[in-house]
Amino acid sequence: MRIDFDLVRELLLIGEAIPEDKYLNMSDRHEKIIYHLRILGQLDLVKLEIKRRRNFKIEYYYKGLTYKGHEFLSWIHDQKNWDLIKSRSKQIGIPLNFKTIPILLLLSKLPLKLDIPSSWSKGSDKME
Repeated sequence: MRIDFDLVRELLLIGEAIPEDKYLNMSDRHEKIIYHLRILGQLDLVKLEIKRRRNFKIEYYYKGLTYKGHEFLSWIHDQKNWDLIKSRSKQIGIPLNFKTIPILLLLSKLPLKLDIPSSWSKGSDKME
């Protein structure tokens, strides 16, 4: 299964809204949501408690974001920033992942146009 970063963002936004002493039982959610929560848990972005019951049923309790989760969400929280990140990713051909998202946000704030001096002709090793 591929990581859906729109779903990642949505799950982080949900986690941000969970009060400190509460949790969401995610056990009956779609497999795709559980998969993404487990990845976020492995990256220490969310507090996810997994319990195995005697009847072999697995329960997932989403307890909110970790400090790292709050830090990561700060990059993608704003819809405008998120749209810029996805747009820049497509423009320059860098795939979205947990390491490139902050870089893509920074790049999205820079102009993409590259002005290459005409004196830099192909095969020339000196500049005029």
